[in-house]
Amino acid sequence: MVAVSFQKNDTAEATRLAVERLARQPRGHTASDAFMAWASRFVAAEEGEKARLVDEGITLATARRIELKSLIVTAPRTAIENAVPPVVRQLLPRAIAERLEERVNEQAFFGVLGALPGAGSEVGPPVRREVKTSDGGVYRAFVYGRRAEQVTTTSASIVGVAVDNYLAVDERPLRTVEAGEIPNHPNNNTRRRTLVPVDAQGFAQDKVVREEIAPQRNIVQTCPISGKSTSAPQREDSTAGSVEVGQPVVEAGGQFHFLCSGGHILAVEEGIIAAEGGNGGPRKPLSAPAATQSTGYKTNLLMRVAFPESQKPSVSEKEGHDLGKGVQDWMLDTSFGVMTFMTTVTPTIIMPRTEAWYANADATSAGQVLTDARVASKAAGYDPANYDFDTVIFTGSPGSFGGQAYVGGKGCWLKSGTGVAWRATNTATTLASGTRTSGIRAASR
Repeated sequence: MVAVSFQKNDTAEATRLAVERLARQPRGHTASDAFMAWASRFVAAEEGEKARLVDEGITLATARRIELKSLIVTAPRTAIENAVPPVVRQLLPRAIAERLEERVNEQAFFGVLGALPGAGSEVGPPVRREVKTSDGGVYRAFVYGRRAEQVTTTSASIVGVAVDNYLAVDERPLRTVEAGEIPNHPNNNTRRRTLVPVDAQGFAQDKVVREEIAPQRNIVQTCPISGKSTSAPQREDSTAGSVEVGQPVVEAGGQFHFLCSGGHILAVEEGIIAAEGGNGGPRKPLSAPAATQSTGYKTNLLMRVAFPESQKPSVSEKEGHDLGKGVQDWMLDTSFGVMTFMTTVTPTIIMPRTEAWYANADATSAGQVLTDARVASKAAGYDPANYDFDTVIFTGSPGSFGGQAYVGGKGCWLKSGTGVAWRATNTATTLASGTRTSGIRAASR
């Protein structure tokens, strides 16, 4: 890791920019206000005085972390607005930076889960969101603005702030870098992330919480709009320098892009949104549809799984075919004949872990059940990648739902043994096909 230090003349400018930025921070939240007031005193203090302020800062940062986590859930926009600016973070001691929120900026899976309650289970939120990163990180996501209407997106440019596994997702797919910020400063790359790793076969393993510095992000010195070469500031020792006043820089998809004109920031943002289908334009489909995601001939793999302690099939093969036939008839009817659904039913798939392990790993969404069912089905000769949609059906405690599915994406969970199974199958596959997405915003409020 390259240590970044200020030269003497840089220190005065960095302090000036940090103080100005702190003066513009929102107010109105007790713990955050107290920490920002302390930060203002710290960055302006003489070096000898700073050492005496560290313990107070650690106490305030710890209290603020609790408050910010609550804000992420109840007011994600406010949580993002109250995040400690990078130009301030990079002037703080590492012991304090590590207690601040994680700044998330990377390409990741954005999942929107629509769920129906199971028989006798508590009614959870009808819509839940999650972000899954390429290193196995899993966040429960909270959104506002255009993200509230976004469906499942395989590769989305996610920008936001996180505390533990709670993530406030910015409605913008990029962040405008401020003057004075040093790209890849270690204080801005602190990370405390919950990971769900997989073994060599692809089966889910126990969750781990890892604290580390995020990998350095690429610095792109070509404007993505004009194609012109740009220049990123560097120090004499070849480390990254501070972004200059008036220099247009954005951070998106885990990269810093130095632009040739500030007028190109909006064009970059619109291009990212268009690529994700957020402007009403085309979006890369999650599978290979015959016509569109919600018309034509569709294939579905119904994975009948059982836990090893019982090895009892979730439904019989005949019951699986009956469910598939019911969905096919229902989809033909509700689509006015423009979509048909053909379901392939697997033999009984024995899961690699016990029911109790899956329930303990994720009692709400049972994400690992689907992950492992896909791996085990492929090993049995039924590769989910060859189907437009896939569904895991099981009986047991993992998951606080009767049925759920990714809205506009691939992946469906069903609980058998309840009266909700057939209704959940129809609703979940409808959500997955993208034929009913207009109620996402209302359902998530």
